[in-house]
Amino acid sequence: MLKKIFSKLLRSLVVIISVITLTFFMIHALPNNFIDEELDESVKEQIIKTYNLDKPITEQYVKYIKNVVKGDFGKSIKYENIKVVDVIKKNFPTSLDLGLRVILISSVIALLLAMLSINFEKIDRLFLLFSSILVAIPSFVVVGLLQFYAVYIHKELLGFSKISIIGYYGKGQKILPVLTLVLYYLPIIFKLLRKKIKEEFKNEYVEFAMSKGFSINYVIRKHILKNIFPSLITSLMPYFVSLITGSFIVETLFGIPGLGRYFTTSIIERDYPMIMGLTIFYTIILVIIFSIMDILVLLLDKRLKVIEDEE
Repeated sequence: MLKKIFSKLLRSLVVIISVITLTFFMIHALPNNFIDEELDESVKEQIIKTYNLDKPITEQYVKYIKNVVKGDFGKSIKYENIKVVDVIKKNFPTSLDLGLRVILISSVIALLLAMLSINFEKIDRLFLLFSSILVAIPSFVVVGLLQFYAVYIHKELLGFSKISIIGYYGKGQKILPVLTLVLYYLPIIFKLLRKKIKEEFKNEYVEFAMSKGFSINYVIRKHILKNIFPSLITSLMPYFVSLITGSFIVETLFGIPGLGRYFTTSIIERDYPMIMGLTIFYTIILVIIFSIMDILVLLLDKRLKVIEDEE
């Protein structure tokens, strides 16, 4: 077990270093990567000095690695004298708050719908139909429809609206972005839960429990959910990570001060230090969460323990 954990941690470190290296050299391979030709010569010289562009590429790389280890991703080009790490510290909590709300609401509703779906065949077909429709609708279309409802329909009919379409921390500003993301992730989680629960019903222990007179809901709650939890978390983790690190489209369209919006803006503005810093930060978060989940799966999944004992 310890060997497997150490092996996973080592692979995680290799992934992080590989992404840092690849991101660094890809950005520096771009023509005029840090310098806009329209800038004054004095400004160009300042940028060259600030980002050590007059040094050999290998020396730049070594220095960048050292700075990353210290938690320094450099300074933004667009936002003068602002460090990338300060942008992350200030705006990541917003993305995290939004992501956790969506994960919690989507997971609870998806579980309830999955249990209803297992119990009633007609409802199952209806849920599958609506899930397919919701998954097919792009996020920006959902955003537009919800904003239209909030501004025109809700306000015109009632004469007022408690729902805000821009921002996040003001009154009524969390409703639309959370609802938009829930409508996207809910059918994904529901379909996955439904599939895994149905697959688990084929196992003998479920048939045995049912023969004892236990209800379907009881068997799902007490036995099935516990057994599918490791594989379920592994399947859903990429979605959860993308949520807590920032939803690019939703944050941009709703004007939410999260990392997703900054990442989108940095690409448009060619703010390469910001792009590199956020890419590396996303990778580190992704790798850390996946490593933790892999270790938890190793510790919780009894089937893996049995295989290990046999070996």
